[in-house]
Amino acid sequence: MKPTKIEKVEPILWDRWLLLKIYCEDGTIGIGEGGVHGWQRPTKTMLEVMTPYLLGQDPSRIEHHYQWLYRSSHFMGSVVQGALSAIDIALWDIKGKRLDVPIYELMGGMTRERVRCYMHVNGATIEELAADALSKVQEGFTAVRFSPFPSDYYLHKSYAEWADEAVRRVGAVREVVGNAVDICVEIHRQMTPAESIGLGRRLEQFHPYFYEDPMLPDSPARMADVQEQCNIPIATGERFTTIFE
Repeated sequence: MKPTKIEKVEPILWDRWLLLKIYCEDGTIGIGEGGVHGWQRPTKTMLEVMTPYLLGQDPSRIEHHYQWLYRSSHFMGSVVQGALSAIDIALWDIKGKRLDVPIYELMGGMTRERVRCYMHVNGATIEELAADALSKVQEGFTAVRFSPFPSDYYLHKSYAEWADEAVRRVGAVREVVGNAVDICVEIHRQMTPAESIGLGRRLEQFHPYFYEDPMLPDSPARMADVQEQCNIPIATGERFTTIFE
C-alpha cells in the first residue's frame, strides 16, 4: 500500500445527522459519522477545529491520531468525543478501502452471521401499547422495548400513581406476548435512585430482559446500588463517550 496524505476534511451537517468526509491525495475518501444526539452543530465546529492537525497526515496512523487529539483536548465531553469518533470511523473506512477489505476483517473478522433485534413499541393507552407489542411479535420479533409511562405521567401525578401505571403497562405487555418474548423496559433517566429501586423491585415479577437507565447515569456507583437491590439486569451507557467510562 503506497503512502498517501490527508488533503481535505469536510464535515457535512444534514438534518439530524453529522457526516464527515476525509479526502486523501490518492483519491480515497473515508466517511464517518459524529453521533452526538442534539449536539451536531457544535460537534461540526469541533471537527473544524481539529482539521488543521489532520491535513497532511498519514491516514493509516489511526490510533496515533486518536490519541494525539484525545490527549491534547484538555476538557473532554460528548462534543469532543463525537468529533473524534467521526474521524476514527472515517480513517478506518479509508484503510479498508485502500486494502480492499471490509473493516470488520481488520478488527478480527466476522463473529456471527445474525444479530438478534428488539422492536420499539408504544401506545397512549395500556390497550394500545399491548396491541402494538403483540403486532410486533406476530411480525417475528422475539423482543420488544418500550417506556412504561404514558406521555402525561409527569403532569399532576404522584410517584405512586405513575409507578402503579408503569407496573400495569409492563404487566399488560407481558400478558399478551407471553414468556417466549423478552421485554425491555426503558425509563429514560426519569427517576431518583430510590424510586428506581422501588419500581425495579415491582417489575421483577415480569422478568424484564433489562431495565434501561432508570436514573441519570452520571453516577455509576449509584447505578450499581440500583442493580444490587433489584433482581433485574441494568442497561446503561448510551451517554458514555469513552472506553474509560
